[in-house]
Amino acid sequence: MISTIIPIFNAEKYLGAAIDTICSQDYSPMEIIAVDDGSTDNSDKVIQKYSDIIIYKKQENRGAAAARNTGILMAKGVLLAFLDADDLWVGNKLTLQYKILETHSDIDMVFGTTEQFISPDVEAESGKNILREELKKMPGYLMGSMLIKKESFLKVGLLREDLQLAEFIDWFERAKEAGLKYKMLPDTVMRRRIHKTNQGITKRHHMKDYLKVLKASMDRKKR
Repeated sequence: MISTIIPIFNAEKYLGAAIDTICSQDYSPMEIIAVDDGSTDNSDKVIQKYSDIIIYKKQENRGAAAARNTGILMAKGVLLAFLDADDLWVGNKLTLQYKILETHSDIDMVFGTTEQFISPDVEAESGKNILREELKKMPGYLMGSMLIKKESFLKVGLLREDLQLAEFIDWFERAKEAGLKYKMLPDTVMRRRIHKTNQGITKRHHMKDYLKVLKASMDRKKR
């Protein structure tokens, strides 16, 4: 079984669309875990519409890494998938990646190509698509484009909760150092929404987290 984890923080605007792309996957069985990281909007009301298929947990605001970690520890599946509350999966995302893990026992995790798009509400407001052509489609080394064996994820360890940005960059560096093997598919598996409240915009004051990740990686290599 695949456990899909959705971290939520004030995501009512796009959350329903994200969940719909999970529900429309052509793979099953699947467990969906939504962890609300202290939202103050109507995210919980969106979740109520899916209460028959979603396991819901609300916690005090501690950041996306903490929300994902909570979901990981709750997960009953042998495989883990992640989707941010503002992004979208393509319909055969899980099937494509599951087939790789099923037929290649030496692979720990599978990624896929990510397509970035300006959210239609933002594009309508600006009157143009402001996303550079070379950024529209790229290999997606992101949590949302990954499917991973749970035991492999836990071998590396949980996400660092002291980081508000770059927590997956840190985890992925640790995964490579631990010898986890991965494959990148050419197929598009996720559509990443660009909008005014992306974490990279709202948490710019945490940009120093990238330096923390770099220093931690250098320190590990020295040891």
